[in-house]
Amino acid sequence: MPRDRIVRAIRRHGICCRVAILLLSSPAFLAAGLPVLAQNTPVETPVIDRRFAPHIAEASKRFRIPEHWIRAVLTAESADPVLRNA
Repeated sequence: MPRDRIVRAIRRHGICCRVAILLLSSPAFLAAGLPVLAQNTPVETPVIDRRFAPHIAEASKRFRIPEHWIRAVLTAESADPVLRNA
């Protein structure tokens, strides 16, 4: 839409048109700025204490599930004392 048609429409319809244009243009303006504001932050992956390695290996064999699944559950479900960098 040419600029003069937009200006005429705003004058003709008054405040309602101004509010509608403001609301409709805001998401586009904000969405354009989001990639600039986004930052890559390193994700820390906690290391399960090595003292649990034999138990994890035994459970993996007994229940026939991969060790990394058990470690993932320990990471998700445990409190800080289990998630030490050993």
